[in-house]
Amino acid sequence: MSRKLAWFAIAAQAAFVAAWIIAGALQRHYSQSRSFVSALAAHGMRDPGLMIAAFVVLGLGLAALGVALRPVLPRRRAATVAAALFALAGAGFVIAGLFRLDCDISVGACHARYEAGTLGWHSAVHLWAALLTQVALVLTPFAIARVLWPSPAGALALGSGTTGVAIGAAAWIAGGAGAPDGVVERLQLLAVHAWVAIVAVGILYETRRPPRLSAPAPLRPRDFFGSAWAGEGVVCGIPPALWRPFGPRFQLSRTTRWHSDEVAVVRDRAVLSSGRVEERVRFARFTDPCHIHVSSDDMPDGADVTIDEAGYRVAPYRVHVPVGPLRFTVRSHDEARVDADGTLRYACNVSWLGLPVARVEMTARPVDTEGWPHAATPSRSHATG
Repeated sequence: MSRKLAWFAIAAQAAFVAAWIIAGALQRHYSQSRSFVSALAAHGMRDPGLMIAAFVVLGLGLAALGVALRPVLPRRRAATVAAALFALAGAGFVIAGLFRLDCDISVGACHARYEAGTLGWHSAVHLWAALLTQVALVLTPFAIARVLWPSPAGALALGSGTTGVAIGAAAWIAGGAGAPDGVVERLQLLAVHAWVAIVAVGILYETRRPPRLSAPAPLRPRDFFGSAWAGEGVVCGIPPALWRPFGPRFQLSRTTRWHSDEVAVVRDRAVLSSGRVEERVRFARFTDPCHIHVSSDDMPDGADVTIDEAGYRVAPYRVHVPVGPLRFTVRSHDEARVDADGTLRYACNVSWLGLPVARVEMTARPVDTEGWPHAATPSRSHATG
């Protein structure tokens, strides 16, 4: 549910921006730079219903964000405060939309009425609701920072809060100096949309689905990481069956040196048919008896290996691929199987921006079994070791 609410909050921001752009374009003599957004819902405007609906949707989006935020935060009092502040800001936008201004207070006689305090009570409710919304939104990052402190996310929230205060102060100064009301307000709204997007993306990240692991490879980790391997491979385009006969081929080898029972250095080497050599040094570390984390310079997040009774499984991981001066980040989903004669058949399915772009197929056999510390003859049983 939190994910759906977060997506709704993001969509509400886009809908609000689209509404004031369209309504402003349709309204004669309306200036996007001089007039407030709320003036598009004022009495006498051509399409007030569009902006009223936009304010209501925006308010509901903020309230939804508060509901989505509470379950992903630690159980602290400030978490409830943060969620309540988003709900309060959402209510403020709804009230501001339903209680319309009498006129466009940025221009002409309407501004004079505003200065004289002779606008109707609906306008007063609208203006007080707008102030309440601003205060609530400014306080939300500080509440989130209190919940997450000390952590990098808490520091980011605190930085967002201080930036919000600075933007508000700059807007107040700019308004007093005669800057166009519409420009000042839209810059403030841009900061609000950015903050909502940051919180929503954080919720989506915290509620993301667990990575889809590869099918189990029937090897113990000490067989896979503890042995030296040698074999050959080919890089195929998509579809592999079409490009396999023409793909570049290479000879591969892997050696592993264990420096302790938990940490090993893995050296992968590929020699292409042209004679070019590609080498990678990776570090394998047991984080617990059932998990290995593999890291290297070309893997920004590393790769996580899960060990169970069926063998080992690899979660999808990201890899940096240099192409001349450029560097592309692709995603690899691995799969492996072992033939009856002990040959390991390994494939890396590579995608970029969610689109499949290549498949690297390799076959290898163990050369020796001296890499694993304190291991005699590794068996092919499924014991996790």
